[in-house]
Amino acid sequence: MAAVKIIRPPVCSDPATDIPREQWPELIAERKSFCNGVLPRDCRMLLFFVDDAEKADWLGYGSRNNYLHEALGLDPQQVTWAIDGLRQLKPDEPIAYDWAQKLGKQGRPKKGKENLAIQGLKYGTRAHWLVRLDREGHADLATKVRSGEMSANAAAEKLGWRKKPKFVCPNCGFTT
Repeated sequence: MAAVKIIRPPVCSDPATDIPREQWPELIAERKSFCNGVLPRDCRMLLFFVDDAEKADWLGYGSRNNYLHEALGLDPQQVTWAIDGLRQLKPDEPIAYDWAQKLGKQGRPKKGKENLAIQGLKYGTRAHWLVRLDREGHADLATKVRSGEMSANAAAEKLGWRKKPKFVCPNCGFTT
């Protein structure tokens, strides 16, 4: 009996090196469709898309930025932030693309952008403390905050990132 080879169209999770070069446009179309539909809710495949394209010489696009922008329709800087966030989290569950980007943005904002709200997070909010807990490796506290077992402010106070507010009695001036 002769060997039978089944040929099917590529899906976004197929490694580019396993796909004939003439089918790369179909593979790219599948990945772009994924980026438009699924990526906003779950961006874990983004790591695979970038690593795989790098192994396949950016699928004919010449560079990482060209591949991300022209093939997938993504902003290369945002992808960098999202990948940095994903590598910190190593998620087993879906993670939203915008959340991964926020987590990947590290350090102080550039001059003229000191307000964290410009980066999408207002200082001192629950979201701000959660991103910082995740980014700085305090997964145990972040889990407690997400489950409602502990407030975000209590976690920040425990780590010394926030001072506990003082209470001043309006009648007698007693402080605690």
